[in-house]
Amino acid sequence: ANLSLEELPESSTLAMGKGALDAGLCKWFNQAVPDIDRPWLIRSGNLDSIDEKNHEIRVKDRPNKEEIKAEIIKRMAQTKWQASGLSLK
Repeated sequence: ANLSLEELPESSTLAMGKGALDAGLCKWFNQAVPDIDRPWLIRSGNLDSIDEKNHEIRVKDRPNKEEIKAEIIKRMAQTKWQASGLSLK
């Protein structure tokens, strides 16, 4: 379509926020967890999830960045723990 971003309806502009890459969190995570084999992408989403195949973590918006960081580390720890063959309990 021959439209610029300014010409799009406001609802479309808002929808672009979900799934957006968070460069700051990507940099933080990839520096905080040095033993990973390749960089991970951190995106905003409607729910918290991790996609090991595509090296992508999605996190819901939270009141502060520390809560988001804690959720990211928790998700990665659970994934690594399960990959080891041990139960989460």
